[in-house]
Amino acid sequence: MSCRVVYLCRSCGGKLRRLPLEFLMLYCAAMEPNPLSEPDLLRWYWMSLYMRLPDAGIAATFPSEDAAREQLLNVRWPNGIVCSDCESDKVGQKTARAIYKCGSCGYQMSVTAGTALSSTNIPILLWLLAAEEYITRQATGRKNMLTNASFMKFLGTRSNDTAVRVKRKLKADLEPGGVGMLLACICSPDDEEQFAETPTRSEFDACSAHVLQRNLSRSRR
Repeated sequence: MSCRVVYLCRSCGGKLRRLPLEFLMLYCAAMEPNPLSEPDLLRWYWMSLYMRLPDAGIAATFPSEDAAREQLLNVRWPNGIVCSDCESDKVGQKTARAIYKCGSCGYQMSVTAGTALSSTNIPILLWLLAAEEYITRQATGRKNMLTNASFMKFLGTRSNDTAVRVKRKLKADLEPGGVGMLLACICSPDDEEQFAETPTRSEFDACSAHVLQRNLSRSRR
């Protein structure tokens, strides 16, 4: 026997009518806004990151390797440098190569030591630029252009292994649930009021148009 529910039918002068539950469920589904698919929700994540990138771009925001290193240092140790070995805060810069030495245990380290950026011979600024490019292509729907060949050209390397390794590390840092260190270096703090976790279709479409327009404006500079 079909389950029935009671609802108010305004077209019949306010009479109560009994209709099958299946009919009501189909009616409610038809009246709901077009729900976003999982790929759409993932792109919403990338668009939210893109809108948090500096308006002037990474190259203008961090015009030198020193500026990029200072940003990474502030993100990694916001309350001052701490020794990676003994956790002492008695750390000072030893050389012009930005090597730091712990005054307590003598341990020496760089700002990239112990991070995904270590042992790659890739400048910190280039890492930040690569992260910006990764986010931009994901947000604008051009993720199919994130090929090894395009990253080799972007990084200025002839090594396919290097391009693969950099892409893997960018993915581990930037994607949902990632490490987030590079993300924190280039993106402003999250604005929860601006980006809802579950946007409507109209919010998604408006943000997508805004991202594409912003990217077009930046490419013309």
